[in-house]
Order: sequence, then C-alpha cells, then structure tokens
Amino acid sequence: MRKRDSAKLKLENEYQSVISTFTRLGRDRDAGAAEKELALLLAGGVTPSIFNGQDLTGWTGLPSFWRVEERQIVGTTRPREIPQTNYFFTDLEYGDFEIGFKVRLVGADADSGFMFRGKVVDAKTCDMVGPQANLMHGGWCDMYMQGSKHVQKRSKTLKKVDQTKISPNSGDEAFNDVFVRCVGKNLTVKFNGTEVIDGVFSAIPEKGVIGFQLWPGGPYEIYLKDIVFKSL
Repeated sequence: MRKRDSAKLKLENEYQSVISTFTRLGRDRDAGAAEKELALLLAGGVTPSIFNGQDLTGWTGLPSFWRVEERQIVGTTRPREIPQTNYFFTDLEYGDFEIGFKVRLVGADADSGFMFRGKVVDAKTCDMVGPQANLMHGGWCDMYMQGSKHVQKRSKTLKKVDQTKISPNSGDEAFNDVFVRCVGKNLTVKFNGTEVIDGVFSAIPEKGVIGFQLWPGGPYEIYLKDIVFKSL
C-alpha cells in the first residue's frame, strides 16, 4: 500500500508541474484537461489516453507539420521537403509502458520513427534524443539511440530487424500495426503481430517523453490511429 501511495504521489506531482506550466503559458484548455485526467487517476487509477482523438491537447509540436484529421495524428512535410528533423511529443514523461498503434506512410521517401523515454534537446525546433523504432519502408522497427546535432550526439544502432521475416502492408492507403512494450531495460517490439525485437538494452533511459518523428526529406506524410497506451 505504501508503494502504491508513493507512486500516486509522484504521478500527482508530475501532473501538477505540467498543469502549472500550462497555466503559466496561458494554455487554459490543456490545464483543464490535465486536471480532469489527474482527478480520474486519483479516484480510480485510470490510465489516461495519450491522444484524445480530437485535438493535440497534451502534445507539443510544430503546428505547420502536425495536425489531427479524422481521429488520426498526421505528420506532413508537404508541400516540400523539410531541412531538419522535428518531433511531435507528449507533455508528460513515462517510465514503463506498452503502446499499440496503426501507422500509414504516404510517399516513397516517408521516414519517421517512434521515440520513447526521449529527451527534448531543442524546444524551438522540437528536436529530441533517445531510443527510437524506425517507421519507414525497408527499415521497419530498426532500433536506434537517436542523436541530435543540438547536443553533438550521433545516433547509435541498437538492433536491426530482419526485414525478410516481416510482411508489411504496402501502398499509400495501407496501415501497419506496431506494438512496443518497455519495462525497465527490457524491450519488446512487434510488427503486424510478429515479434521482431525482444531483449535487454542498457542504453535505454529510465523515463522520458513519447514522440513521433519527421525525418528530413520528402514530401511525405505519416498517419497514426487507434493508439492504445498503458502505463505499467
């Protein structure tokens, strides 16, 4: 019981910090939404949804690149290619978790990624570092410790996925399923139901934000839907 109370107190402190930040920035709607989520958590231990399907509440990103459309998160580099990477990330940090989502890539050069336990290194450009699973043609779920020029840190390969053993759904209209579970340093990744990564990675941080990436290049788009998240 003491451990549960301690965890609940920690979560409450994290939420209060985010609420204070929203209030200071004049983001009253986001502050109100966070207060409602906190009340639900304290009352029944309900895991909050990280995406409400209606707007970008609870997330930070460059508005010219990220939007909500038909209950989907859409990242776009259109009408032209972009010169540098940027991320769309949660306002809250998470430790142990599991997440499932469907992703659709539009464009032959589509190059994105799912980052977890990430760290924002440049708020102006929304750049991040941290562990990341690729979301791209020919490199599905390859794992990296993503670097950034803002902290002079290069990317490092953690695990390459044998692309011959998976069956991506192809075409601009096709969605693929991604599942990621991370407990401590233990990481499991599934692609369209096939386990492609299962191991221990010492480089993974203890906690951080969750984000999706737009890599330089394009033009292309990424669509994300049916996001199911659980904090463990």
